[in-house]
Amino acid sequence: MAADSALMQLAQSSGGIEPLLGNIFSFLHRHTDFYIVDPSERRRMGFGEGDAERMVLRAFRSFPLKDCEGKPMDHPSIASVLAGGSARRPAPARAPVPAPTTPDRTARGSATSASAGAASSPPSPKSGAVPFGSPQRAVRRTEDGRQIPVGNGGASALYSWTQTLTDLSLTVPLPGWAGKREIEVEIGRQSVRVAIRGEEAARRAEAELREAGADGAPCAEGAGPGCALELVGGELEFEVRPGDSVWSVEREGAGAGATATLTVVFDKVVETWWERVLVRGTGGGVGAGGEGERIDTSRIDSTRRVDDFDGETQAAIRKLVFEQRQAGAAGAAGAAGAGGAAPE
Repeated sequence: MAADSALMQLAQSSGGIEPLLGNIFSFLHRHTDFYIVDPSERRRMGFGEGDAERMVLRAFRSFPLKDCEGKPMDHPSIASVLAGGSARRPAPARAPVPAPTTPDRTARGSATSASAGAASSPPSPKSGAVPFGSPQRAVRRTEDGRQIPVGNGGASALYSWTQTLTDLSLTVPLPGWAGKREIEVEIGRQSVRVAIRGEEAARRAEAELREAGADGAPCAEGAGPGCALELVGGELEFEVRPGDSVWSVEREGAGAGATATLTVVFDKVVETWWERVLVRGTGGGVGAGGEGERIDTSRIDSTRRVDDFDGETQAAIRKLVFEQRQAGAAGAAGAAGAGGAAPE
């Protein structure tokens, strides 16, 4: 979506999901009529009692829940949510975590390989992070071998991805110990490269991948400090806008259990469904012949919500829906009047 860049920056500056939601609702409270309650039928601003809360609930439930493998799940009933989640359960006592969740500052731009400072927030106790080198998620396939899409995307040995018509999100687990200096990300017009750079870091990451049964594209022996272990790299299926594409690293935990996850959000030049991320490439994201694995695009959920369109299109759609409802109401009233007339 076009707003993903701004929302990604807001999420990072907020330092967590709950603070992010707090910032959004604070904005709505201070700058809009979202919190104004007007019970009259001819209200000029605000909402009827309970309407705003129901609007938020509808927005949340317009997307399916997902398990840790990305498989869609049904939402529980409202009654069970209110009964089970109305009171916050006390968290079990635990020692302070010395290394909190730290999202590296988002980088953007053509051929970007720099990252900046970071804000910190406590790690989530219900993390869905995948350890470095572990399988991304269970993959189901069609008879011709294509992946059945999850989130309209797919998965490979070292990354998973989802997409909408306007953007594509690539998720790559990284070694938990890798710092800003060891992570290299380059985004081109139709290319991407994610690597662990520096000979010592590259060799260490390569050994961890080998132990986990996965592979990258290591640097050649004796290549020196400039070598890198390429995790994802190659030609994208379609063009993207490097200046509007962003990436960030989310960290959780400490010590041997630490995890790090890179997320790259590509802004598509053409609104179309991708069959794969890489047409040709290297690293753990490709199959035989250097080609990326394909998904079955005929199974993609191609429905679009009104909010996915630009403001002008949204206004036109809402105006059309309003006019149709008015015409339907007028027609119903006319039919009722005709039905109640006495025959002459």
